[in-house]
Amino acid sequence: MPDWAWVWCKALNDPEIRRWLSLTAAGFLGAFVSAILDARAIILPCWRGRRIELGTLGPVLVSITAAHLVDHDFQSAFLGALCGMSTLRHIRSQLQAAFDCEARILREGSDGRGPND
Repeated sequence: MPDWAWVWCKALNDPEIRRWLSLTAAGFLGAFVSAILDARAIILPCWRGRRIELGTLGPVLVSITAAHLVDHDFQSAFLGALCGMSTLRHIRSQLQAAFDCEARILREGSDGRGPND
C-alpha cells in the first residue's frame, strides 16, 4: 500500500496536475460566487422519490467545465466559471421566448385552428 503523503507530494509537483487543480478550484469558486451574487441558496443534492435532485452540484459541474474550457489561467477560468451559468440561463430564456413566440404564431392560424387540425 502506497504512502498517501508521498503520492500527494509527487502529484502536486507535476505542473499538469497543479494546473488541473487550479482550474477546478476556479470553477468551484466561480459557481459559489455566482450563487451568492444571484442570492440563491446553496442546496445539497438529495433524493426526491425515485430521482436525485442535484441542487447546487449541477451549476458547480457546469462552472468547472466552463473553467477548464475557457483558458489555462486561474483568473480567466474564474471569470468563465462565474459567467458560465449566467450565460446558459440567458441563452435558455432567449430560446424559450423564441419557442413561445413560434407556438403562438402556429396557434393563431387563419381560421383559429392549429396547424394539424
